[in-house]
Amino acid sequence: MNATNAMKIRVLITDDHPVFRRALRYFLELDPAIEIVGEASSGEQACSMARGSLAHVVCVDWRMAKMDGVETVRRLIAATPDIKIIALSAGFEEGIEAAMLAAGASIYINKEQITEQLLPAIHALFSQRAVTLAAPHAIGTAA
Repeated sequence: MNATNAMKIRVLITDDHPVFRRALRYFLELDPAIEIVGEASSGEQACSMARGSLAHVVCVDWRMAKMDGVETVRRLIAATPDIKIIALSAGFEEGIEAAMLAAGASIYINKEQITEQLLPAIHALFSQRAVTLAAPHAIGTAA
């Protein structure tokens, strides 16, 4: 099966900053294996969109108004248990990585490492989507 016939990895982007969402969409769409199925500006919107979009992977920012990333991840996992979530954060704030992973995110990536680590993470999660990950882990975190 060639790349044009292969199943695309459906990704939902969740971040309250429109410029970041647009930039992330542009970056991810450079990969022909990825299809962006939507952009959510809030956790509530992400939860609503995830059910209808059949997303394989949801990228969720930690810091959002109204519903933070931790609660968004909890609700996404409760509503769509097979979905894989990549937690994103712009900083190295104490406890955020652990909280996002404990809520159900599969991987945590600091936004400073997105260009190096996000595409490999999406592909890895998609290839493992039918298998429960042995343990969540973080990428690009402070040592």
